[in-house]
Amino acid sequence: GVLVARGIASRLRYFGLDWIVDLGILALDIRSYRAHQISGKFGNIPEANIFILHSWYYFPMVRKLASKNTRIVYDAHDAYHTLWPERSGLRLAGLRRVYEFVERSCIRRADAFLTVSEGVADVIGKYFGRKPDVVRNAHDFRLDRPSGLSIRDAAGVGEDDFLFVVIGNHKSGMAISSVLEALRRCDKRVHLAFLGAGYEAIKSEVSALGLSGNVHLLSPVAPDEVVPFVRAADAAMVTYFALTPNYEYSLPNGFFQSLAAALPMICPNLTEMRRIIDLTNSGIVVDTRDSDAILAAIRRLSEERVLYSGMKSAASAAALSYSWESEEAGFLRAVSGRAAIAAG
Repeated sequence: GVLVARGIASRLRYFGLDWIVDLGILALDIRSYRAHQISGKFGNIPEANIFILHSWYYFPMVRKLASKNTRIVYDAHDAYHTLWPERSGLRLAGLRRVYEFVERSCIRRADAFLTVSEGVADVIGKYFGRKPDVVRNAHDFRLDRPSGLSIRDAAGVGEDDFLFVVIGNHKSGMAISSVLEALRRCDKRVHLAFLGAGYEAIKSEVSALGLSGNVHLLSPVAPDEVVPFVRAADAAMVTYFALTPNYEYSLPNGFFQSLAAALPMICPNLTEMRRIIDLTNSGIVVDTRDSDAILAAIRRLSEERVLYSGMKSAASAAALSYSWESEEAGFLRAVSGRAAIAAG
């Protein structure tokens, strides 16, 4: 059956009838989505008075389970609609419409609606007509537990060397090539560790630049071990650039984990991260696609002791201000206040 379907699709595309193929694939995609989310098995999901969704994708499932008195909290971690392709053929355009309909329904039904930054809240509010409350995904020190090794031990970096860390999995929107080019021109005592999954993709680039001895690709550690693990580094980098509007207003976990570890940061010139760095004086803001700017920032942090010491102290103070303990009261207010009003 699969071979026959592929043969028919090939013939249709040959005669310029791609839209028919795309329409058929779209129908299968929607059928699969409905089967997974609406007609799936819910036996492992307990009864609850409140559901907290970290993705709109699960809304149809929760809606089926929820009674009219069940509270639903939608915590949107991104402005997801900015990530969906605008024009990519009938199939993706159709999926975009379906996904947008589901998210719009989720937003309309949610008793409390949250997101991660003011910028993301503005983007979502303008598009969907309801602005979420802001609760930043800051680090919770109460969950930390000691890791077996420090990052210096894992990377084999000596105490006299200067170690930067990039926290988080490899993904699009990271200006890694610019960072590596800057590191290539640094003193050999400067090292960089990438902590997360997917960095095998840059191994050949690291080798081609002669950086195998200074760039360390480390496997992920457990989430509650990240901050204790990286605390032995000297500084951190966040390497994103504004690939989409979503990046411009992002506050990634790696940013807050770097603050929590009291690491001065080289930070991208993106609105939300720049705002916190400017307020706390805990790092240097650069265009992460400019290797010269990155090089200058690396040299300042690794060579200017007074500057580094001041930013280290500022990062330590900022860690307390930007923690989950300072955010959870807002989370509880948003959930109980909005939900209570909706329940009437």
